[in-house]
Amino acid sequence: MRFSASIALLLASFATTASAAVRVYEGPARHHHLKISSSYVINAELGRAWVELAFAHASPEEPTEVLRVSVRGLRFDAASSSIVYQADGKNVECAKVVRQRNIPFTGASIKPTGRCKITYKDVREPVDDGFNVAKKPRFVVYFATTA
Repeated sequence: MRFSASIALLLASFATTASAAVRVYEGPARHHHLKISSSYVINAELGRAWVELAFAHASPEEPTEVLRVSVRGLRFDAASSSIVYQADGKNVECAKVVRQRNIPFTGASIKPTGRCKITYKDVREPVDDGFNVAKKPRFVVYFATTA
């Protein structure tokens, strides 16, 4: 009996360490891109942080497209020099911002902690245009914490 109570407490602690994925962006399908990468970006003066997705085309001649995605609750904390996600009264450090003089233009290097996860995928979802409902390809971005 004591063993099963311990397992229940252990499972409950795991359940509270990860947040449900929040849909932070939805747009047209982007299946024609070969590679997608994500990174955090900050505006230190305003205390803001967001996610940027870079879409590299199959052809190197085509420019990489960049999509800025705002995540509600994501911000730059100047005191700790980190990108923090705040939700449900909890703060999760998503990345450390390290100031470096030898990095051109930005002067900072952003190192993800692994406690926040950005996922994306192409899906076919029903879209209601007010007259009809049709399944259309969509590109969806999700944000979740793991700690």
